Amino acid sequence: MDSDVTQGVNPIHAIHGIKSFGDDPPPPYQINVRDFLFIRAEFERDAVRAAVPEELEISDENTGFIGMTTSTGGWGLEPYSLVYIALDVKNAASADGTPRLFRAFNYYSGQPARLFRRHYNRRMQIGYCNQWNEGLTWYGEAGRDEPEVRLTMRRTTEDFPDPVSGIHHYISDAPEGGLAHFYVTYTGRFAPAELIDYEVLPAASDMLKMLKPTGFPFVNYGPSGPLAISEPHPFDPTAGAPDTEAHQLGLMDIISRIGLAAALVSRDGRLLFLNERARSMLAMPQVGGRLITWRKEDQRHLDAEIVRAGQAGSLVSDIVALVRPDSTVPIVARALPVSRAMAGEPAFLVLFTEPDARVSEEADKVLQVLGLTPAEARLAAGIGAGRSVGDCADYLGVTNNTARSTLKVVYDKLGISKQTELAGIVARLG
Repeated sequence: MDSDVTQGVNPIHAIHGIKSFGDDPPPPYQINVRDFLFIRAEFERDAVRAAVPEELEISDENTGFIGMTTSTGGWGLEPYSLVYIALDVKNAASADGTPRLFRAFNYYSGQPARLFRRHYNRRMQIGYCNQWNEGLTWYGEAGRDEPEVRLTMRRTTEDFPDPVSGIHHYISDAPEGGLAHFYVTYTGRFAPAELIDYEVLPAASDMLKMLKPTGFPFVNYGPSGPLAISEPHPFDPTAGAPDTEAHQLGLMDIISRIGLAAALVSRDGRLLFLNERARSMLAMPQVGGRLITWRKEDQRHLDAEIVRAGQAGSLVSDIVALVRPDSTVPIVARALPVSRAMAGEPAFLVLFTEPDARVSEEADKVLQVLGLTPAEARLAAGIGAGRSVGDCADYLGVTNNTARSTLKVVYDKLGISKQTELAGIVARLG
């Protein structure tokens, strides 16, 4: 058997001569979470001081957050569960004015536990978390080999307020020593709840026992939502962290909530962020931190349009049609420049759309206005929508040779020479 197949190499990668980058994709990450049990808690001051590194100044209120949730996965990440305790520290507030949080306690399951320990936090341990409900009452249980903490909360309303979003700035014990910092954006609906019980069990770790809460200012339940996790960087308590990364991740959060599939790409081609809809549409387009297409010629066309848009300072690039290997409707891509102030560095927002059958019907009508006969327009609309010559010939009731000769006439009339150019025209007309 081919070794690439055994390593799980995506066919798109093979086309571009790219080998598997293994089971551990590098940050940043975007994930989706569900059943988020989120608690604002107070702790004994001595416990907080003991849990936080000496170089960080703890908050006067001795407060922090306890979170239990399950992730359905993300780019290159298996589904996993987690429980954590993050404690407020004074060292330079986040970009949105909220306190920074030190990740004192963390249990993650599966592959992400290994990944996050390697990249973010040497305090990361392998564990698990389960959440379940009976009506409006929710239960959470977490531990390593056996349960170490349990909680019960009850939602106080069946309704959910409008969505909220924000950025949390986390500090952690860096894997290589010293401190690391990273940002997490969140978006979701959170319903207020009341805590019925929070129990630290005999099997709990020393840290979990030490950080047993003394009070609970508020409790929330979130059914689902996206999170984006930035790359980790060394943290200097005396200097804080630059705001540019927070701005970039804030833009990522906006991208994750817009209706279109989208990617944020740096001017040198690095993929800064890709939302979930784009991942699904493009079928694993990130390799070595770059955005790739199925075909090399489409890659060159897309890269050229990105460069041209940046040099010309235009609002949006020309349309690029990305032909898919299964010959379904091509994906249409457009790029527009994003300022350094918004992205943290000069970058481009690449938007992807997926034309449907209605696009072909509309394009058919306009192509006739542009001088094509009805038969030529129907063929051009079908080919431009990604269908094969054979499929279009069968649909139109003509031979393959007739369809091919008609297609040459279409190219001549439209002044083009390739199917990708026709796909771009069809998408634009639709």
